[in-house]
Amino acid sequence: MKIIKISMALLTVNWVVLFSIAQPVGAQTRTDYWNQQRQEMYDQWDRDRDERDRKRRNDDENYNREFWERQRQQQQESSTESKAVSYFDRGVARSEQGDYRGAMADYNQAITLYPQFAAAYGNRGILKADKLNDPKGALADYNKSIALYPQFSNVANVANAYYNRASLKHFKLNNPKGALADYNKAIALNPRLVEAYYNRGVLKTAILNDFNGAFKDYNQAIVLNPQFARAYYNRGDLKYTRLNDLNGAIKDTRAAVRLFRQQNASELQHAINKLRKLGAT
Repeated sequence: MKIIKISMALLTVNWVVLFSIAQPVGAQTRTDYWNQQRQEMYDQWDRDRDERDRKRRNDDENYNREFWERQRQQQQESSTESKAVSYFDRGVARSEQGDYRGAMADYNQAITLYPQFAAAYGNRGILKADKLNDPKGALADYNKSIALYPQFSNVANVANAYYNRASLKHFKLNNPKGALADYNKAIALNPRLVEAYYNRGVLKTAILNDFNGAFKDYNQAIVLNPQFARAYYNRGDLKYTRLNDLNGAIKDTRAAVRLFRQQNASELQHAINKLRKLGAT
């Protein structure tokens, strides 16, 4: 107990000495000192708060400037895109009216205003391929159109772009392997794209010698569109020439004649002649 008391006394003395040494020099009382420290602390808090407020105001001003700059840019871009769409729409109308040069000029202007306009490249490619005899130019436009279509775009539009490029490679650029790859891609994107099945069937029949594959493609085209007269005609011809199925060929050719007649199609007489060749009427 005694030792403890002595230790406590020593600790007390040391604490008092240390505290006394920490006191400011001069006539300030301990109360004055702590009041001054407290006031300095409050003043520092006020300075910190003012600094935070100033920084927040600067940040708000910077944000507002950036916000309105973005708004201005978006409005400008929106206005430009709107003009591009107007040219695109007029290009479609002119193309439907047979004014292909005028349509080309409008598609060019739409692309100039909005270089990311995938559909404008696609339509311009169609004009070059089908009306202006520029297959290489069409291929460049189809390539650009496919590259610009984002993954989240309308899948049917992307499938059509692949189909158009496939048809170009198939019928004008003598690239059957490239055509097949694009038909496959178009069908994978849109399994209801009837024309892709039909054209792939033609490619497999005439160039790739894949007659069973062609038969399946014609079948699917007819399932998707039971009024597809040319699919019946081609399937009938395939049955007769490659699959040794005369009765099936006659049945399909009769269906083609009936549909061509209903549709007032130019292929009607050709189908009638084929039916006669098969020994039927």
